[in-house]
Amino acid sequence: MRHAIGIDVGGTKISAAIVELDTGRLLHRREVATHAARGGEAVLDTVRGLLIDLGRTADESRLRIDAVGLGICEIVGLNGRLQSASLIDWRDLNPVSSPHGLPPVHLVSDVRAAALAEARFGAARQFRDALYVSVGTGIASVLLIEGRPYAGAHGAALVLATAAPVPIGSGQAPMLEEIASGPALARQFGDSGGDARIVIAAALRGDQRAHAIVMRATSLLGAAIAQLANCLD
Repeated sequence: MRHAIGIDVGGTKISAAIVELDTGRLLHRREVATHAARGGEAVLDTVRGLLIDLGRTADESRLRIDAVGLGICEIVGLNGRLQSASLIDWRDLNPVSSPHGLPPVHLVSDVRAAALAEARFGAARQFRDALYVSVGTGIASVLLIEGRPYAGAHGAALVLATAAPVPIGSGQAPMLEEIASGPALARQFGDSGGDARIVIAAALRGDQRAHAIVMRATSLLGAAIAQLANCLD
């Protein structure tokens, strides 16, 4: 059985695990808060700590690590280098260096890694082409062609966050991410401690204010996804 270490660096949390490559099964999971405001170097130190921890766990469990994958909530170009720093700035750092004894780190935009997993193990596995949309701290999308994530001419074919809803009346239309992302839901509701899951749970319980916030967000998100589906077939 082949194994890898996978780490997903999101805007809110960093998730990591040892993965069975042939089945997608996750072993020895870890999760810590990102605290992106600490700066890129501090976040990268946390990631390296997780890599060392899981590498040690693999040794203790007698699991050989064949690959290391690192997904980040930024644009990664076709050359494997970071092209953005909207939340975590690693552009002047070396996120692909690997602790001693582990394979080299493969860096990828997190949404493309998630789309590939969906194509191999999830809801998209029975389709030749599919559209994957991620809604979390940010909003992003990836077109899967023949089961492979399409990166675009420069690696930036993932930006859905800046899609602007059609303005109603006068004034500038807000960006989709300002309405439908996790932090946006929490901000609009207020009494959520910054956790969008609390807003969604309140909506499901019948809280009218939460329901209105979630319905507006999902309606606008649905319209953006429908436009993509129409454009991309």
